[in-house]
Amino acid sequence: MAVLGFLHGTVHANILSIPVFLLAWQPEFRADNLTLGLLAASAYIPYGLGAVPFGFLADGRARPCRSSPRPSGRWASSPVHIIPPACP
Repeated sequence: MAVLGFLHGTVHANILSIPVFLLAWQPEFRADNLTLGLLAASAYIPYGLGAVPFGFLADGRARPCRSSPRPSGRWASSPVHIIPPACP
C-alpha cells in the first residue's frame, strides 16, 4: 500500500511540475505564453480525460453508512459523518 501511495504521489508531482518546466523552457525555445498554455493544455487534457472513467468506477458503488450520531461526541467535530449521502 505504501508503494501505491508513493506512486500516486509521484504522478501528482509530475503533473504539478509541468508549469515549472514550461517556464524554464520558455527562453530556450523562445515560446510565447499562448504556445506554453497550449502545450500545458495538451498535457493536462489527456490526464483529466483518463481520470474520468476511474472516477465513475470509484463512485459507482453505493457507499455504506460511515457512522451514526453517538453521544460520545466523536461526530461533533465532523458534521459530514453525521448524515452521509448514501444513508436515507
